[in-house]
Amino acid sequence: MSRFFDHRVTAIDGAPDLLSALRGQVVLAVNVASRCGYTPQYAGLERLQQELADQRFTVVGFPCNQFGAQEPGTEQQILEFCATRFGASFRCRRRSTSSARAGIRYMPGSPRPPTAIPVTSSGISRSS
Repeated sequence: MSRFFDHRVTAIDGAPDLLSALRGQVVLAVNVASRCGYTPQYAGLERLQQELADQRFTVVGFPCNQFGAQEPGTEQQILEFCATRFGASFRCRRRSTSSARAGIRYMPGSPRPPTAIPVTSSGISRSS
């Protein structure tokens, strides 16, 4: 079975292996977009990055344009937007395609969960 840090993920700046250097840290992998209702999350994610960095914690953004074309820019435009608008300095991967099934997102090639918990816009659905 492959593990999170074994996935070859290209960094937004073109570095070929973003995740292996983070092995041993707690990583918060977040699907981000610069043109969606949750865009202000960049500021909170950066606060987490700064507050917890000395505790071997890091944020990794996974920009995606798949859902409503909410991340249409180039890698350079994404970096500039995040840095100038929200002061975000945490790592990001190149713009990616997310896979989703029943509200659970996972990286291509990773093991699929045996069961899925339905997720709605208001949270986790307890009825199934």
